[in-house]
Amino acid sequence: MTLRPLTSASRDSADSYAAPRLPITTSKNDDGTTGKLKQENWPDYAQYLEDYVQYLRENGVELDAISIQNEPDWPAQYAGCLWDPTEIADFVKTNGRSINCKIIALETLAISDKMKKVQMK
Repeated sequence: MTLRPLTSASRDSADSYAAPRLPITTSKNDDGTTGKLKQENWPDYAQYLEDYVQYLRENGVELDAISIQNEPDWPAQYAGCLWDPTEIADFVKTNGRSINCKIIALETLAISDKMKKVQMK
């Protein structure tokens, strides 16, 4: 993948966020579609997110924030990954410091009391 460096004008006028796709379906507890990432693979996923942040940084893109998972409560029919609010909170607590970028922790499909309560802790 080759990225064009951002100009200073575009850097000043745009926020950049990312929700990278989970790359390793064998790290999950299903056939790769809508299962959950096995907890033993969380450090590897955190490293993947950090590598993503660094790759973009080296190519002129400074992320404002990165999401653990786009719509973690959506059981997609394509390669996705489900996370419940407690898992996201635990992932951020145990692995968040290894990601050198702000983290969007609860980028949900719909705001729910369950998601909101965990986020407020």
